Amino acid sequence: MDSELWSFSAVGQDRPGIVAALTKLFYEHDCNLSDSQMTQLAGQFAVVLLFETGAETEASKLREAVDELGREWHLLIQSGPVENQAGLEMAHTGASHIVSVYGADQAGITWKVAERVAHHGYNVTDLSTKRIEGAAPVYILMLEIEATEQSASTEKLEQSLQTLGKELGCSVTLKQVESSQL
Repeated sequence: MDSELWSFSAVGQDRPGIVAALTKLFYEHDCNLSDSQMTQLAGQFAVVLLFETGAETEASKLREAVDELGREWHLLIQSGPVENQAGLEMAHTGASHIVSVYGADQAGITWKVAERVAHHGYNVTDLSTKRIEGAAPVYILMLEIEATEQSASTEKLEQSLQTLGKELGCSVTLKQVESSQL
């Protein structure tokens, strides 16, 4: 079988051993993880990844193993070949930056920050949020962004994000990521 790019996503109650079981399955079926995110969200295990099949991968056996993994670990799974692989290798044209937001939880923070980033021509390449409970819940948002050919200067983006931070009553920072940090 020629190498094929597949997508895989799953969610279910978190417990020890899920990552080991999942990665063992891919190893045993001659698959190579290309890009992945695995995390715990409110006690739920969540994963999204892309993997490449190998010369020894048998699609029908891989599908059976994925179905069995879902039953055994009580995971809701979606998996299969990526139909249109053209253009999947996006050119990374700009330096990476981290936008961090910290402040009182309120509706719309993620949307308003993401909209401001997009308005200035930057692409969000990674995003994570966390709500910390307490007398006054705190919201933390982290975005990794990348400049595109249409991006405004980082100075303009930073000024706009600072203005938004004041409107939201949140601390907002923009920092360039050194390549050695990635």
